Amino acid sequence: MTAAIFPVLERIFDVTGVPPMVAFEANNGGASEMERLSVLNRLNKYRLYVMKSIGRVESEPTGKYGYQTNMATRPILLGDWKQTVDKRLVNIYDKETIREHLSFIVSPSGKAEAESNAHDDLIFAHAIAWQLFQTEQPETSYEWDLPPDDTVLFSKGGLY
Repeated sequence: MTAAIFPVLERIFDVTGVPPMVAFEANNGGASEMERLSVLNRLNKYRLYVMKSIGRVESEPTGKYGYQTNMATRPILLGDWKQTVDKRLVNIYDKETIREHLSFIVSPSGKAEAESNAHDDLIFAHAIAWQLFQTEQPETSYEWDLPPDDTVLFSKGGLY
């Protein structure tokens, strides 16, 4: 995915002047993708999320790229996301994301996960994005002038 994501990240910066932050789930190959993006980021057009330690008064960076989902972080990640959705702090319009939320269950073993033959990747993507929104203190407003030919920046296929 790095080859597809890299030009989009640079384009976002080129159009907005704002360096987007990338935070893949580090498990199952995400950490290696983050390392590749780190090598490609010669012009510093995007930022890579470095996981913070969990369970300490002062959260310090762990030095590891991406969001680490494990026994300590997963319940926090999903619990915060559930509260956010339950309190209707976000609107979800994507049908596939809604479908994943509707098939996300607590298994008999007590683990929150996608039911059999269903997926939960979009849930984790949204939950991680929400964590970053909470912890990375994004600027609340930006000012930029879009060129007239960039009236449509996003489509299903990516950034134009």
